[in-house]
Amino acid sequence: MRFSCIAIAIAGLGGAANAQDSDSTAVPRHTLEVWTAVARDQPLKTRNGRLHDRDLYVIGGRARWPLARWTNVEVAYTTDVLPAIISTGMPAYSDSLLTCPPNEPCVLPIIPNRVMTRHTTYGAGAAPLGLELRLRAAPPLSFLVRGSAGVVYFSRPVPDPAEKRLNFMLDAGVGAEVRLTPRVGIVVGYSLNHISNAGRGPVNPAMDSRMVELGLTFAR
Repeated sequence: MRFSCIAIAIAGLGGAANAQDSDSTAVPRHTLEVWTAVARDQPLKTRNGRLHDRDLYVIGGRARWPLARWTNVEVAYTTDVLPAIISTGMPAYSDSLLTCPPNEPCVLPIIPNRVMTRHTTYGAGAAPLGLELRLRAAPPLSFLVRGSAGVVYFSRPVPDPAEKRLNFMLDAGVGAEVRLTPRVGIVVGYSLNHISNAGRGPVNPAMDSRMVELGLTFAR
C-alpha cells in the first residue's frame, strides 16, 4: 500500500513537471530574434522647410533574457545589434555660382543661391539598454510593450550637414508574438523611433519615425 502511494505521488509530480515544461515551451524564457523595421514618407525639418519624403529602414538582431515572471506577465531585458540602418532623403547644401552675362551690365545678389540635394545615408549601431513587458493572452499569443536606447553611427552627418555622424537612438513600441512552434515565433509591432545628437552639434533637428516591425524569434 505504501509503495502504491509513493508510486502515485511520483507519477503525479512527474506529470506536473511535464505540464510545467510544456507550458514553459509555449513562451520561451530565452530567445533570439531577427527583425526588420520600416518607416516610409516621414517628416524632416530642413533649412528649406519641412519635407515628407524621408524613409528609414532598420535590420537588427535581438537577444532577450527574463528578469521576473508572474503567471501570465513577464519582464525581460533585451539588447539589440543593428548592422544595417538606411536613411533616405538626407539633405546636403551648396551655393550656386552666379555670373553676369558677357558684355552686359548686371547686379549680383549679395546672398548666393543655396541649392539643396538629397542622398541616402548608411549606418550601424547597437541598443544595449532595453526592457520588454510581455502579457500572455493565450498559449500561442503574447502582447509586448518594449523600449530601448542606444547609439548609431552614420556614413554622413544626419539629418543636417551641420549635425553629427554619431547619434543617439530611442525606441518605444508595442507588438504581438504568435508561437508557430515551441521554438519558433513571429512578431509584428509598431514603434516610435527617435534619432538625434542630444545637443552635441551646432544644430539638432532630430528624426522622429513611425515604424512597422516584423520579426522571427527562435527559442534557445
